[in-house]
Amino acid sequence: MKKLLSVPFALLIAVVALNTADARPQYKSIIRDLEATTDAEKDVQTKVGMPSSKGGSCNYCHDKKDKKIRTEYGMTLHKALGGGKTEGYEYVKDFWAKDDDGNYSEAAIKKLVDAINAKPSE
Repeated sequence: MKKLLSVPFALLIAVVALNTADARPQYKSIIRDLEATTDAEKDVQTKVGMPSSKGGSCNYCHDKKDKKIRTEYGMTLHKALGGGKTEGYEYVKDFWAKDDDGNYSEAAIKKLVDAINAKPSE
């Protein structure tokens, strides 16, 4: 009986986790899909596409051990994307809402691209 109850509970937890995982825009997937035209865009695409072990992927913007901690570059992007509180990293949800086709608005993509291009070269 315990096993029978644990399966629905595990499924419930999985559904809740999947629904909360998309609470923020998936900048990584947006960056990966950009048609990079500048060196800054190409650099970010390369670093975001690298394995975490080499300092890429999510670790380019986030701390390796705690995703709630931003790297210097992550804080630069956060501020360029509208800032908000650094505790909790608030953002304007309506601006980053996907349309009916599952796409972000052109204005949101432009804001991300502008933020990437405003970053000084390392």
